[in-house]
Amino acid sequence: MATELVTVIFAKREVLTRALDHLSGLNDLKIYRAVVIAKTKTDRTLIVDDEIRGEEAGIFGSIAGAVIGAIALGVTAYGQIATDLLTELGAIAAGAVGGGVLGFIIGRLVALLIDTRQRSVQFDALAERLNTEQAALVIELDFTPKLLDRLRKDLENYRPEKIALLRDAIATRARK
Repeated sequence: MATELVTVIFAKREVLTRALDHLSGLNDLKIYRAVVIAKTKTDRTLIVDDEIRGEEAGIFGSIAGAVIGAIALGVTAYGQIATDLLTELGAIAAGAVGGGVLGFIIGRLVALLIDTRQRSVQFDALAERLNTEQAALVIELDFTPKLLDRLRKDLENYRPEKIALLRDAIATRARK
């Protein structure tokens, strides 16, 4: 089954969070991804996404690489060349530095390879169309022909202003 990005636009962020909690509690609705896009009173745009960025991946990779490198080189040096504590500590430090640098590079590279720039462009386009204090929930769901009608029914108590596929919300949404 193919997934689609569905946009639900609300007048206020507070309503959006309650609606997301409600949708998350539905057992038969699988949410693969959720993004919150909001406009503040000062017309600033906030985008809260669950995608890992290059910096985050690099930091995680460097930490993991440093630990693995320190252990690997420390164990190797201990078994072969270590005759004193200073040599062993030097091997551990070299492994940590080398592993950290290599892990940082690999982490950033992987994040860039799986980066979905197309989606971030779509999120920016939707954000431009929001009015002050509006918030949009973009969720990735398994798409069925009756999905939008079901969401309208499930969310009617939260009074969404619009429920549409992301591409349709971008194409038709005009600022008031």
